Amino acid sequence: MEGSICLTVEERKLLLQAYRSGRDALVARRAHVILLRARGWTWQEIQATLFCSTDLIIESLRRFAEDGVAAVLEQPNELPEIPEWLMKVKHWLTTKIPQDFGDFRSRWSCELLANLLAWETGQRLSGETIRRGLHRLEFAYRRPRPIVGPTDPHHVQKLRRIQGLLASLPDDEVAVFQDEVDVHLNPKIGSAWMPKGEQARVRTPGNNRKCHVAGSLVWGTGTLLVSPPEARRNTEMFLAHLDDLRRRLRGWKKIHVVCDNAAFHK
Repeated sequence: MEGSICLTVEERKLLLQAYRSGRDALVARRAHVILLRARGWTWQEIQATLFCSTDLIIESLRRFAEDGVAAVLEQPNELPEIPEWLMKVKHWLTTKIPQDFGDFRSRWSCELLANLLAWETGQRLSGETIRRGLHRLEFAYRRPRPIVGPTDPHHVQKLRRIQGLLASLPDDEVAVFQDEVDVHLNPKIGSAWMPKGEQARVRTPGNNRKCHVAGSLVWGTGTLLVSPPEARRNTEMFLAHLDDLRRRLRGWKKIHVVCDNAAFHK
């Protein structure tokens, strides 16, 4: 295993890919050892630079000598055993909330889980250790997705009525889906690339005047009917839109308006 290593262009690409973007740290370190050895580095230089053991260098060179790059990039067959404390933390995250343990908070943090682990089991770990363990279990720290609630107990019956209406709609009747939207005149400004030390400028109206617009989507044609904007979103706005629909769809005998449960729709 002494001497330099000769790599083909394809082998070097595979090793570089494993070193730069490989998911397994051990495979990435083995690939790094082979790449440095191919550049003519000595064992002492590799060990001093990578802060690795001679066993890792021997194992990497042995794999390359016996079976080539494929053996160097071989993933471990057995995953390391998940410790008991991590499984307990996973159980708390998926089945409990902090309030179940007398805490007033509504969501878990790594520090809170570490404190609870020490209280329940006597095992003291840092919040950073908890974080790494959760990443190992493929947990991610992100914002929950908001959902509409509470659910309507008559949702299924209402949906069936709407579907039945649309399926048997007579030729002289039309159905529309109605809703409102708020329109802000000031533009929403997001991040953009610009030279360091300089800040781009976006011209705005100054005062953010908000308007409310009511619109309806015609079933079957996809035509969007939008009424003039109003200053307030209330019953008068809804009735004005219904009158606008009656005028613009005057060729139909009956207009079915499907809308949500906003208070001013009643």
